[in-house]
Amino acid sequence: MTTRTSRKPCDTSVIDLIQQIKTGDLDASLLGHTDRRRCVRWLTVEGLAVEEIAQVLAVSERTIRRDRAKLRDEVALDPDPRLALRLAGWMFDECEIAVQRLRRVTRDPHCSPGDKIDAEQRCLSMIDRLIGRLQSMGLLASATAKLHAEISVPDGEELDLDGLASELSRLRAIESTEGGEGVD
Repeated sequence: MTTRTSRKPCDTSVIDLIQQIKTGDLDASLLGHTDRRRCVRWLTVEGLAVEEIAQVLAVSERTIRRDRAKLRDEVALDPDPRLALRLAGWMFDECEIAVQRLRRVTRDPHCSPGDKIDAEQRCLSMIDRLIGRLQSMGLLASATAKLHAEISVPDGEELDLDGLASELSRLRAIESTEGGEGVD
């Protein structure tokens, strides 16, 4: 009866580990938890299903599911009030970098006028989406809109002017706390 001993986590890249497993140079069942989870993460990103990963790593599907759960726990975010601001800053930087790259590509003398126009439209689209996202996050004010409404009263009923005045006061209070053009 032979006993298996797990390998200690190594400095070998995950790609090399997987290649060694596939070529038979490494017995996947001897991988330690750390290296196996590294392989599970990589193979998951590569699009392999739980069943396929289990087969490649010579473990049960249940082990792969547990490894995936552990990996999710490791990257779980703790509540952080500044996270939204950090993500917004990251989005802003990425948008700016993408716009700069597109505009740099269009400076190439072989870039056709149609490609230049298309790139500029994509730049403006990215900026527009960024503005919309920042507005949805409450980090950028959005333009106020006027509301035009008609009031219809069913036949036989009277218009409740006191109720309308009360609603107008409520809307003015909302407008004054949020800013805007005003309620007339």
